[in-house]
Amino acid sequence: MKTGTNNNEKYQALISLFKKAKEAAIASDPGDTNDGGTCNLDSPAFSVPQMRTETIKEIAFKAGLNVCEFSHRGKRAFWLGVPLHGQGNRRAKMARAAGNVLRDFGDAGSIPGFRGWTYYAMD
Repeated sequence: MKTGTNNNEKYQALISLFKKAKEAAIASDPGDTNDGGTCNLDSPAFSVPQMRTETIKEIAFKAGLNVCEFSHRGKRAFWLGVPLHGQGNRRAKMARAAGNVLRDFGDAGSIPGFRGWTYYAMD
C-alpha cells in the first residue's frame, strides 16, 4: 500500500498491524521471574497524520485493544494498549517487541506518514 491507498485499506491494515503488535508483545514475554531492572512505563507508540482520533480508537477496538492519545514533540501520538506485564525489564521487552512491529510497518511506508516507535519512560 502506497500513496493513494483508500481509507478501508488503511483501516484494515491498521487492525492487522495492531493485532501483530499484540502478538509480538505476548510472544516476547520472558515470564514473571524475569522482571529485574528499573521500574518503567515503556509502551509501544505511533502517530498517523490525517486520521481522526475517533477512527483510530475504533480501529484499536476492532483489534481488541485500546489507545491513549498524548503529545509527542508537539504532535499528536498514541500509546497502543497491548498486554505489558511486569514493571521492569519484562515490561520493557514486551513494549519493545510491539514497538518494533509498529516501527517496521512505518519504515515500509505502508501508510504515508505513519510512524511507530517504543516510548521509553523510567518511573
